[in-house]
Amino acid sequence: MKFIMLLILFSFCFSPLISQNKITSEEKSQVVLKVAKKLKKSFVNKEIGSKIAENLLTNLNNDQYKKIISHEQFSKKINQDMQMIIKDLHLGLVYKPIAQFKRDSISRVYKNTKIIDSKVLPQNIGYLVVNNFLFKKKELDAAMDRIKASESVIIDLRENQGGNADLSNYLISYFMKGKNHYANYFNNKGKIIGKQIIHKKVKGVKMLDVPIMVLISKKSFSAAEVFAYDIQSLKRATIIGERSAGGAHGKSNLKINKNYYISMPDTYSINLITQSDWEGKGVSPSVAAEYNAALEVAIKEINNITTSQ
Repeated sequence: MKFIMLLILFSFCFSPLISQNKITSEEKSQVVLKVAKKLKKSFVNKEIGSKIAENLLTNLNNDQYKKIISHEQFSKKINQDMQMIIKDLHLGLVYKPIAQFKRDSISRVYKNTKIIDSKVLPQNIGYLVVNNFLFKKKELDAAMDRIKASESVIIDLRENQGGNADLSNYLISYFMKGKNHYANYFNNKGKIIGKQIIHKKVKGVKMLDVPIMVLISKKSFSAAEVFAYDIQSLKRATIIGERSAGGAHGKSNLKINKNYYISMPDTYSINLITQSDWEGKGVSPSVAAEYNAALEVAIKEINNITTSQ
């Protein structure tokens, strides 16, 4: 009897949640049509965007989504169908009701993580940890000030999954002189919409001659890869660790309806030195090292440089 009563109570309490998670046939059609439209208009490569869109529309017309009953299953299937055409890690349909989306923020996502920190290691090695590129410039300036007298620098991006590429450029500018123009950003019409140029001045002290080691991992993504790829192409740092994730495209979050938005890759960059990018390939380290060994390897590399001088 107790079991039956508990079962009834469970059904009463959780049935509203279950019903909220159900997706109707009408909403599935609506979402697919809107996603297809946005892919054709905004995807970074218009030809591929149209191909992805047509695949989704064909699947909808062939009742491929008919048996799906939950929002999570639906978004998962749509993402599988899109990634089947192109493996772009910035592309994805996200089920997140607007109320929840508004509650989320950068501070909530990274609430247990210090975005940027620095300290001086033995042998006067400056150690800068950048967990994302969502910081304020004054936070970087303060972190750089703590290591400004260091004789070498290790920049740790192993946990960094992206952010603002302009902040990547600002960090590079701490280690480069002049106003070197080294990369361009394009929209899906091939028009230049931004340039990466070394800042002639930064708030703190530029460190133009010290050896730099940059740590990356399989987790390093997007703006973290911007920094690693560009500073490597400028021959200003040694990249140590694992090949990075491989997400070079810029993206926008586009609303579909009250329950969904799509992460849409809509811009791309070309490094003027390599005439390429790292999309789908990742940044290849100069010195391969497993995640947990990368810091130790970087210190050894610095020791090798200092002893040879």
